[in-house]
Amino acid sequence: MARHRLFLWLLWWPMSFCLAYAVHAQTGAPSSGAQVVQEHFLGLVPPDLMMPAASGDGRHFAFSILREGKVSVVVDGQEGPVFDNIGAHGPAFSPDGDHFAYSARRGEKWLVVVDGQEGREYDGILEGTPIFSSDGRRVVYGACRGDRWVVVSDGEEGAECDGIIQGTLGFSPIKGRLVYGALRGGKTVVSVDGREGAGYDDVFKPLPVFSADEQRVAYVAQRGKDRVVVVDGQESLAYRGIGRETLLFSPDGKHVAYAAERGEDWLVVVDGYEGPIYDGIVIPLVFSPDGTRLAYVAYSGTKLFKDPKHRVVLDGREGPEYAGVANGSLVFSPDGRRVAYLAQKGPRAVAVVDGEESPKYKNTGTRILFSADSKRVAYAVQKDKRWALVVDGMEGAEYDKILEGSPIYSPSGLHTVYMVERKNKYAVVVDGREGPEFDDFAEGSPIFSADGDRMAYVARRAGRSHVVVDGQVGEAYEGILEGLQPTFGPGGRHFVYAAMRKRKVVILVDGQEGREYDEVLEGFPVFSVDGTRVAYAVTRGDRTIVVIDGQESREFDGITDHSLSFSADGSRYAYEIVTGNQSQVIEDGREGPRYDWIIKNGPRFRPDGILEYLAVRSDSLYRVTHANGW
Repeated sequence: MARHRLFLWLLWWPMSFCLAYAVHAQTGAPSSGAQVVQEHFLGLVPPDLMMPAASGDGRHFAFSILREGKVSVVVDGQEGPVFDNIGAHGPAFSPDGDHFAYSARRGEKWLVVVDGQEGREYDGILEGTPIFSSDGRRVVYGACRGDRWVVVSDGEEGAECDGIIQGTLGFSPIKGRLVYGALRGGKTVVSVDGREGAGYDDVFKPLPVFSADEQRVAYVAQRGKDRVVVVDGQESLAYRGIGRETLLFSPDGKHVAYAAERGEDWLVVVDGYEGPIYDGIVIPLVFSPDGTRLAYVAYSGTKLFKDPKHRVVLDGREGPEYAGVANGSLVFSPDGRRVAYLAQKGPRAVAVVDGEESPKYKNTGTRILFSADSKRVAYAVQKDKRWALVVDGMEGAEYDKILEGSPIYSPSGLHTVYMVERKNKYAVVVDGREGPEFDDFAEGSPIFSADGDRMAYVARRAGRSHVVVDGQVGEAYEGILEGLQPTFGPGGRHFVYAAMRKRKVVILVDGQEGREYDEVLEGFPVFSVDGTRVAYAVTRGDRTIVVIDGQESREFDGITDHSLSFSADGSRYAYEIVTGNQSQVIEDGREGPRYDWIIKNGPRFRPDGILEYLAVRSDSLYRVTHANGW
């Protein structure tokens, strides 16, 4: 390895200085020239730091320090105000990493610090807060003065209340709508974006339920012995009960439905309109993907001590009665125009597709499936002792079994796939064509590329394992490693898996064997965004090697978990290695400066292509950048 050489300049200014290096490539690096590495001193990192926290992108680092009985938080080397105590969770970063917050006590008073700015003083801060919105732009916490509580959102106090219900304060995940449950005058109220609803004796989690676009909101509340559903602030009729986990919005957010109990009866309410009365409703209620239709299973007859009769109710219209409807089988096609389910008719089983019954069979499988284009429908049936797959009403070849989880459609919807057993042998059938026979399949098979054009599975024959890719049977191995299961890269360009041979690991990329190793490390392979490049880490003895596009690095003591990444355009790569008790970053085969440790979640490529991370050397924290300088 080439030695680091001091290069160009050294500047000093209060609390900050910058070092620049020219770091040269190790032997065998893919390109030549010098890589400009700059170190920006941020501050000191004492060995007795407490509550360390790194931002998700690894660009910011915070911790607390204890000095002469006082505590302060240091963020990126800059020490904040001094306090008597810091909240139990310590400093926390927003999801985007651009902001930080923590609670602290000074004397008998508590406050929240956001981006170094102190908020108002209170007698206490709600446990589990402050909380950032998913985009990092907003922050909220609960606080009390005496026995009165307030919600503080972006520095502004809301109305006082008697208490904040634990676990309810937060933001919706997409639009960042502020929601919480509060106690006021012995009643529970729900506040959404600062607007409180009516007071109830109780409200029930989840609190609340948002529509997919988060424009609408609903929750279940109790008044006396009755329960109501509150949708966009409007209260429903009172019912004896509301079905657990039945409250839901349609995918387009235009409709809301739930199951309700009145006396001894159950019914489904859609947009405030009540449906027919039954003895019970089977969950879940099912909206079509476009949100225009609703279907559910209801049953009756139990009050007369008879076997219950089940029926599917579609768009408010009752279907025929059956002895039962298979759990989870009720399904709409992707375009929402078709509906299907599996039912029990007397001692026999049928499939019902668009209201039309199939012939009666001894049994059916547990699922019925539409293709992505909604044109085809498939399900498994048992004819006496044999099983067959029915696709669009046409029965396929018969087998001893059709395995659980079948059928499936490829992501593209162009191929029907199912796994079968015949005379204790197993095969995968694709579009009616049987693949080769094996003794068993590995769990999780088959897998598809993201575009659905390629398929692979792991199977065993005569005690040996094979990977079958696009119908081609690979070489026999002692086993296929669970830690690196067969994986398609983005776009399906590459296919990677790890196999065992004579207690050695062999990595195969697109069917081509690489060298033998002792172990492949978890978290690999890693692909570039466009799927053209592939990387993995392996061990040989007690040494670690990184292999990128088939080219081995030199041997290291270790590689930090999940540190390997490619730049956005895939032209560059970086990862963190361990050498003795020191760490350093390798970029495109070039070794960066050594540090005592590198902050979690680094290194990362910035949008401008600069590689950046935080690192500590001799109790000093540096922001390190690698310029693409060749």
